[in-house]
Amino acid sequence: MKVNTYRIKEDNGLERTTPDQAAKGLSDATSCLWIDIEQPSVDGLKDLLAPLDLHPLVFDNCLEPAASPLLAPYNKCLFVRMPIQQSWDRPDIGFLCIIGLSNAIVTVHASPAPSLEKLADGLKRWRKRDTARFQAP
Repeated sequence: MKVNTYRIKEDNGLERTTPDQAAKGLSDATSCLWIDIEQPSVDGLKDLLAPLDLHPLVFDNCLEPAASPLLAPYNKCLFVRMPIQQSWDRPDIGFLCIIGLSNAIVTVHASPAPSLEKLADGLKRWRKRDTARFQAP
């Protein structure tokens, strides 16, 4: 299981953290985190997300091998499962699970997701000054 953890900074950029720092941040309502999990194992996923006290169906849906798209609210979170295509020359389609919480986003996928890696790289370079071009006059 590969885990990447980030703190979403006030300027909307990303700062890499350790899984231990992220676990501590989950209990802090003022922190904002992104936890990306690739090739989760049943026990590994449950251990990592145990502090979130998620509905059991969230775990089941993340690990379901014959998945289909899904949007479902569960207690404290919004669960989204959507198809992703790894590359245009591959016919197989994987699924990306997104768990939206009040202070964290958790993404779970069975195989590498290059688009998420590109997104993370871009957000690591993001600066507050970059938002000025997107603001209304």
